[in-house]
Amino acid sequence: MDHFSADYILKSNTVFTGANEKLLDGFVAVKENRIAAVGTEEQMQKWMGEKTKIYSYKDKLIMPGFCDSHVHLIFAALRAVSANVITAESEEEAVKMLYNFSKAQTGEWLFGFGWNYHYWKKKRLPTKKSLDKFFSDTPVILFNEEMHSVWVNSRALELCQIDKDTPDPEGGEITKDQNGEPTGHLLEPSAIKLIIDKAFKMDPEKESQMIEEACRYIAGYGVTSISDVQVFDFVKYEQYRKLENNNKLSTRIHFSPGIDESVEKLVELKNHYCSEKLMFSGAKGFVDGTAMANTGLLLEPYLDKPDYKGYALFDEEETRKKIVEFSKNDIRVRLHACGDGAVRLALDMFENVQNITGKKLRHTIEHIENIHPVDISRFKKISVIPSVQPAHIWGVYETFKVKLGEERLKYAFAFKSLVTSGASIAFGTDCPIAVIDPMKGIYRAVTRDPGDGSCSSLNENEKLTLSEAILAYTMGSAYQMYREKDLGSLEIGKLADIIVLDRNVFNVDNCELSEAKTILTMMDGKIIFEDTY
Repeated sequence: MDHFSADYILKSNTVFTGANEKLLDGFVAVKENRIAAVGTEEQMQKWMGEKTKIYSYKDKLIMPGFCDSHVHLIFAALRAVSANVITAESEEEAVKMLYNFSKAQTGEWLFGFGWNYHYWKKKRLPTKKSLDKFFSDTPVILFNEEMHSVWVNSRALELCQIDKDTPDPEGGEITKDQNGEPTGHLLEPSAIKLIIDKAFKMDPEKESQMIEEACRYIAGYGVTSISDVQVFDFVKYEQYRKLENNNKLSTRIHFSPGIDESVEKLVELKNHYCSEKLMFSGAKGFVDGTAMANTGLLLEPYLDKPDYKGYALFDEEETRKKIVEFSKNDIRVRLHACGDGAVRLALDMFENVQNITGKKLRHTIEHIENIHPVDISRFKKISVIPSVQPAHIWGVYETFKVKLGEERLKYAFAFKSLVTSGASIAFGTDCPIAVIDPMKGIYRAVTRDPGDGSCSSLNENEKLTLSEAILAYTMGSAYQMYREKDLGSLEIGKLADIIVLDRNVFNVDNCELSEAKTILTMMDGKIIFEDTY
């Protein structure tokens, strides 16, 4: 009877349900916004009605929508309409790329992303002088590739009232020359905020349009759910709610504002934002910076700075008390920790909080670019989730060798060790630092190709299987979002977040994984992206 028929049937001889690793030759039936049935083609007939739309994909892969565990959505939206200078090989080339981009731009501030002096022929920090030659009146802000530092011109410093007498904020640095004058380089979030707070005052309507467009862009990569984690204290949950109310929110958003918010405010957000598409997901803080910037906290000194281990970006005791208070109110915490020293400090804090409160709240450590081997088993022991970004393997190999050395390099991006230890690993991209393309991250996780011309894998023993990598990007991230009952696999009763890839990635050479494209994205039982194939 048509009353019981499906709205959509998607069928293929390769369906990866995520409930197990075996591929199914069959179909997925969708009724309203839920999965009504999953089975073989022989079982499909009873779900077919006059209005059922049937999509047949032969040997193309049907699978759950990707869940990205680490995104900065408003900055991803901003990057899409800003200059991209990642391919520049020098400071001068980056400025020229920005200048060419600026010719067609309007607005008070000029934004750019992607520079990294480690990739330049002259490996030195840029200064305001090169920007001032082209931009004397327009304030300019260029985020580096990792978004842990910015490069600005004199006009930006002037508008933000930053001069030789401006002190370094706690945990950050205003780089100054031998005369004490700001050079135009600011390091780590607390310093960057001195610029951002002024530069980032946008028209709300423009913000909404940017976010809506970013969500459409995300859908094109098969991503149906994201964790939107704060950076520089920006999470636009009020704008997300407006889009949701207007039926324009095409990505499920689980947002985490800053750890400096009051517990009262966080409880309010937790109670107010709890829909199927928009949900509060804890508080985000920083333990350290990054090893690339020599601000990651290490257990032993950097090889290129023998008397220096990096530093913590917070007051440890104050933060510990805050996490205890949050935990008592069932608010979990996500801590950015790149260096092995930062990872250990975060684990110690979470273990201490758990001992005090008796609660396991899926606290999360973000990035874990390097870890001491004795700390790997602790994630499962204290139920802490490693949220990692395999795309970050790209381009770090030679730099990490110089800064960390061969022994510590063995424990860089230790995904297999974490999975083997029983940790519930979650994958993400850190977009806009990396493109929000899960297949590129899956390629890195499976091949460990560092992509820097070294012609060798970064820690071969840390390679994941394809199934492990896909599960980390679906069920693993859904679990991290507290959504494993609704998302992450194709099972009866779960929300109909389903995608189709243009090939069966289980039947191609691993070198082709990064080439796989999404040709259909369904979110909440509605097709939000479709490409020809």
